[in-house]
Amino acid sequence: MKGCFTVLALLATQFWVPWTNCAFALAAAPVTSSRNSAGEYQAWRVLAAKTLGSRVDANSLATAAALKFAGRAARSRPAAGNPDSSVPALELIARASELAPQSAGIAWLHLALCAQTPACGVRDVATIMRWVDADNGAAWMPTLAAAQKAAETNNLRWAAIARGLGIIYFAILPSDYTEEYRQRVANAATATQEACAKLAGHATIPWCPAEWKSTLQVWGPARPDFPQMQKVKSVFDPQNILSPGRFAPNL
Repeated sequence: MKGCFTVLALLATQFWVPWTNCAFALAAAPVTSSRNSAGEYQAWRVLAAKTLGSRVDANSLATAAALKFAGRAARSRPAAGNPDSSVPALELIARASELAPQSAGIAWLHLALCAQTPACGVRDVATIMRWVDADNGAAWMPTLAAAQKAAETNNLRWAAIARGLGIIYFAILPSDYTEEYRQRVANAATATQEACAKLAGHATIPWCPAEWKSTLQVWGPARPDFPQMQKVKSVFDPQNILSPGRFAPNL
């Protein structure tokens, strides 16, 4: 059991790993005292990742991916010829996801690794996460991170509340209601809506000062089915006299 905690300690600063993976990492981590140097832990991690990565079950591959990713994050620069980088962590976790497509824990780990890797297409991974575990708000982590970055880039305070149904309320809190702050809010809101759209989601602005509504995309960017919505409305309102502009733009 101590060996198991040794492996988990290596990962604790990065992300949570499903407890079911612990047993597969047990044999790869020798039980020793706390006096081991960082170099010894690094060697154990590399050995454990290599051993688990050679197996064919989903849990072993997922744990190997986590170990490799933790090691990559611990290094400021990837070392040339490093045996730890022979098989990328994303490749391992992708294989694990294919072997266990219904595993919520593996899907979450895949999303966590993908979200922290610039070249990874997070939209497809997040979509799979929502299929596997629809009530898990982790699928919206990249969007929440983008919203936070957008608010802080524009020097705006923010707060967030997540509901179990996959709905996130992200409040942008301007210090004033001047034109300067309206523009900051508009920039942050647009960036958030774009990030949400990349994950096949949709972001709206349910509350804001009334005088700002005409200058903000309160309904977010138009969805792919917007032309069909226009056709339906034109049938019932050919003169466009029923609350024009109260819903999506030009509707």
